Amino acid sequence: MEMVALITDPTKDPEPACIALQIGMYLLMSPGGAAPADDVTLCVQTSGVELINPDNNIHTRANPKPACATPNGVKTASLQGLLNGFESMCGKVVICTLCTMSRGITQLTNGIFANPVIIHNLFLSADKVMTF
Repeated sequence: MEMVALITDPTKDPEPACIALQIGMYLLMSPGGAAPADDVTLCVQTSGVELINPDNNIHTRANPKPACATPNGVKTASLQGLLNGFESMCGKVVICTLCTMSRGITQLTNGIFANPVIIHNLFLSADKVMTF
């Protein structure tokens, strides 16, 4: 299992979330002939939980920003679009319950809440962990 941890607030600095989601998707599809990863989990923690907060502006059609450059550098994709794409490729999104509670987030746009024991076990069982 590959783990990508997002701890940076995407409403203040979208680039780490853009990179984390694109790396997660590339691990699942593994271009270039390598075998794709069987399991990729995005663990959203600390201020990174703003990625799944439905009350911020990254989830509205009226505000397509922040937008992320795709690998070809020409097109852009919204963070919500990348998040949906990651999950459509069977990427898993787990969210730190404590981090959302401390920020008053009770609803999610994507993913599932995970308690500290689940998150701890995910980190212990991961073959690789990348943090953004």
